[in-house]
Amino acid sequence: MIPVLPPNADLSPTVMAFSDELRRGGFRGDLSSTLADRMALATDNSIFQIRPEMVIHPVDEKDVMLVMKTLGRAEFREVHLTPRGGGTGTNGQSLNHGVILDLSRHMTDILEIDPEAKTARVQPGVVLDQLNRALKAHGLFFSPAVSTSSRATLGGMANNDSSGKGSLVYGKTSDHVLSMNTVLSDGSLLKSESALDDGEMMGLMARQDRVGEVYRTVNEVVRSQADEIERIFPKMNRFMSGYNLAHVLKSDGAFRLNYLLCGSEGTLGVTTELLLNLTPIPTHSRVVAIMYSDFDSALRCAYALASTHPEAVETIDDKIMSMARQDEVWHRVAHLMDRDPGQAPVKAVNFVEYVGMEPESVNRSIEALVEQLEQEAFAGVVGHVLADDPVDMAALWELRKKGVGLLGAVKGSRKPMAFVEDTAVPPENLADFIAEFHALLHHRGLDFGMFGHVDAGCMHVRPALDLTVPEDVAQVADISNEVSSLVRKYGGVLWGEHGRGIRSEYTEDFFGPVLYENLRRIKGAFDPNNQLNPGKMVTPLSLPDATYRITETSLRGDSDAEIPVHVREAFPSAMNCNGNGACHNVDPKDVMCPSSKITKDRVHSPKGRAGLMREWLKRVEAQGGDPNTRRSSWTTKLGSVLPSSKVAQKEDDFNHQVYDAMMGCLSCKACTSQCPIHVDIPSLKARFLSAYHTRYRHPIKDHLVAGLEHVAPLVSGVGQAANAVQKLGPVKWLVEKVGLVDAPSFSSPTLKSSLQSRTLPDFNLHDLKALPDEEKARTIVLVQDAFTSYFDAQLVIDTIDFFQAIGVRVVVAPYRANGKPEHIKGFLDRFERTAKEQADFLDACAETGIALVGIEPSVVLTYREEYPEFLGKALQAKVHLPQEWLTTHLKGSSHWPNRVESGRDLLYRLYSHCTEKTSEQKSPLLWKEAFAAFGLHLEIEKTGCCGMAGTFGHETQHRAESKGIYQQNWKQSISQALEKGEIILGTGYSCRSQVKRFEDRVMLHPMSALRMALLI
Repeated sequence: MIPVLPPNADLSPTVMAFSDELRRGGFRGDLSSTLADRMALATDNSIFQIRPEMVIHPVDEKDVMLVMKTLGRAEFREVHLTPRGGGTGTNGQSLNHGVILDLSRHMTDILEIDPEAKTARVQPGVVLDQLNRALKAHGLFFSPAVSTSSRATLGGMANNDSSGKGSLVYGKTSDHVLSMNTVLSDGSLLKSESALDDGEMMGLMARQDRVGEVYRTVNEVVRSQADEIERIFPKMNRFMSGYNLAHVLKSDGAFRLNYLLCGSEGTLGVTTELLLNLTPIPTHSRVVAIMYSDFDSALRCAYALASTHPEAVETIDDKIMSMARQDEVWHRVAHLMDRDPGQAPVKAVNFVEYVGMEPESVNRSIEALVEQLEQEAFAGVVGHVLADDPVDMAALWELRKKGVGLLGAVKGSRKPMAFVEDTAVPPENLADFIAEFHALLHHRGLDFGMFGHVDAGCMHVRPALDLTVPEDVAQVADISNEVSSLVRKYGGVLWGEHGRGIRSEYTEDFFGPVLYENLRRIKGAFDPNNQLNPGKMVTPLSLPDATYRITETSLRGDSDAEIPVHVREAFPSAMNCNGNGACHNVDPKDVMCPSSKITKDRVHSPKGRAGLMREWLKRVEAQGGDPNTRRSSWTTKLGSVLPSSKVAQKEDDFNHQVYDAMMGCLSCKACTSQCPIHVDIPSLKARFLSAYHTRYRHPIKDHLVAGLEHVAPLVSGVGQAANAVQKLGPVKWLVEKVGLVDAPSFSSPTLKSSLQSRTLPDFNLHDLKALPDEEKARTIVLVQDAFTSYFDAQLVIDTIDFFQAIGVRVVVAPYRANGKPEHIKGFLDRFERTAKEQADFLDACAETGIALVGIEPSVVLTYREEYPEFLGKALQAKVHLPQEWLTTHLKGSSHWPNRVESGRDLLYRLYSHCTEKTSEQKSPLLWKEAFAAFGLHLEIEKTGCCGMAGTFGHETQHRAESKGIYQQNWKQSISQALEKGEIILGTGYSCRSQVKRFEDRVMLHPMSALRMALLI
């Protein structure tokens, strides 16, 4: 039995009083001090872990002003506050022991788009991809292209002064901020315009308030220290990160405070609104991927490539290339990047893109580059590919963007870590600088991965370390010190792109003592009591100098080291999460983590759940418990048939917080492929629930769900009666009280009765094994599942009829449980027994030499994923999805008849099951191929989750979320397809059930559509 885990009582009375005062003052947002919420924001994309005391989610600017006004009161002088956006920073910029002000949950509105002025006004929580999707119809985009664009917020980008691909052309975020609303530490609102003339400055400096003090101080510093600023600041595209004094005053004499605020990392104020300058989308673009025999050649070639005026020159090394081959992105680039066995190996790739409004200029640039490549003008080049198809270009850039996450999936305990990864030097010095950097790491015996913006001289170098080992922890500071000296030797900066954060201890080294003192004066004007993100950048001059030191800051590895190695190895998905945040994707058409999208709660994301699991593992071990326990006490077993214990829920137990987070997971498995680290939350959820229910009994609904596969065969015989009973008012009330809603109806007629009217061969393994090979090739064993056999029997019949019509002999295997519902609800002992029995049966079927085919993707893929994990070995048998087997055997087989007599003029639109299209990336394309073989036109719809996900949508507590997820994307898409007269197809039983529930429309399975098209 797992122990009770009391949450830490580490909340200061001052912070709790601060929370109470906000509520009394009319704060309308969310306030939380639960350990789960605090742990979700205790990490970012860095190596650090700092748990805050409280998390605040304001709903608007008024809320922020109230927070800051309250913060400025004398009794709350010791409260520290850090603003946070997407949490994608690699240097701990958004981490803090005090209060986190998270602007990403509610302040997410695009307030205005002005296509004529080419501007957009946004709240700080708007995500970059979200904005660019809205701008696309106007032919505009916000040009700083960061690799984390799917989750990076505009407020975070401004406070980090982010840049990325194409920065030589488009500059940094600060170059595109026209005005900002910034709430200062006393609650006053500063509205900074893009440029102020002398008259406007005089008026502002005359103000006798915090705003006036800010303008007076900054103006005095930039004018009195102009010579020192000119001497210190490097003349590079990636100029000094944070407090950018060099760009406040430019040659036109106008004053631009935005350049100081951008990159200030929340140390000067809280951004609540941004007016952004937009850029026309180039109408023409082409990409050349140049492959090299070694990384040094790629770097030495880059400066010459940059002189040809491309939009961008980006690079990745062979480490990332090898990782990408194991990632879902590779199937989209393999036709471009795969090499013949006899060709020279690729050790690095440069991606060179040319863009423009006229095709002629782009083509001239491309032709000139290709000519140089063919004439071997660049050393080390072993090949190149030219991409001009938008899909191919997007895939190549996705490959490059994935570098930041892929490195976290490196095998072994040492993982590439981000802490010296955004060094920038003049591009002409880059190759020599990286050569010394490489030697530095080689001398320490460290592996590493590299990628970056070679045109700007900015490389992301991640040394591989195990931060649970003291010797490796010590290397973090040592390497940081050495790299700081090295980058200054080559005329560069330590922070070229990803911000300063915890590395603020090196600020004086780069700015020098004179400017450093003036930076502290500026900090004091904005935040005299050092309450805003303290320890980052600088400390006010009036206070003792106290910035974070790497050696004094807690790392994620410090906490992980408290977990025994054997436990870490048993829970790799929890331990390997590196915080890259790909799971915070807000695109409703993306399958990644529907629960995170609908709740807007970081706890309900793979990153949040993985972080909670790490904390849970640590606490269970500290209390002497076993996270892998499955044994229940006799009282738990006795209570397992009763409703959930009210007494248990009253316990102040961290177990309950983890339980709530895990129960919000739909088990859709999108994270297992969409996360570059392949964090598998459904597996963690099953393992946690198994342990949790050794102490707390399962609710009745869990037993009903887990027993579904075993009970369905017994009840289906009286299916009509069962359907009538469950529609009775008292029964519906009782079922809903138990926790289930909208239960599906049993099929009528049953599958058994329908099969009796068809002539099918008997299932006999001996006879099947004796068939001639030619006949075996045209025979399949249909593996049943509970969902189709007992709730959608007509689909099984359609599948049989279709295969028979094209000359395939179908043998229906006897029904056996798969165990997936048991896995989802954490009945792991039962699941393993079920899986062992079914695996043995399927392996026996496979020994006949006849292909096995299953219809329901969530069940079929359980054989490939959960079975090997829990049985310790892969099945000998492979159960194919229908389209997998069909397309393989259609190819080159002239005897397959093309008998389609109807449906040629119809457009079929396919909505694939989440697990299917993420676990088997090519699966939807195989359906398209199969339909095309019969002369039918099938389009694949890009969608997120439908919200049903097996039994999730049938649980009363999740019905509202299930409907909300459906309405985010599916509802509009389904409505549009039906209005156009398209035939909507769904591969998942749960997806088809969801459409039936909310649209009262029948969604066909592709096999049913094929059968109908053949006029069977």
